[in-house]
Amino acid sequence: TAWAVDYDMWNMYGFRADKPIALPFFDDPNAQCAPYAVYMLNLARKQILTATCTVIGNEFIQAGEVYYIEGYDLLFYATSVSHNFTYSSKL
Repeated sequence: TAWAVDYDMWNMYGFRADKPIALPFFDDPNAQCAPYAVYMLNLARKQILTATCTVIGNEFIQAGEVYYIEGYDLLFYATSVSHNFTYSSKL
């Protein structure tokens, strides 16, 4: 048996008891059950945490990469990227 709890999400959205997941082929709680519980928790987080971000001056951002946003202390996965370049000449 293993549990994975995100207390911040619990505080923000309330507790939701899900049905237990039976995995009869898992026999080691620390090496198998706990990482799987964290994986399931991360899947739940994916459905809650989405964002749109504008980054100025970095042409190396690309879809499929994971980026750390320091202001939020979170990792985000870039699903799409749009570049915009405007050149103006002042004479």
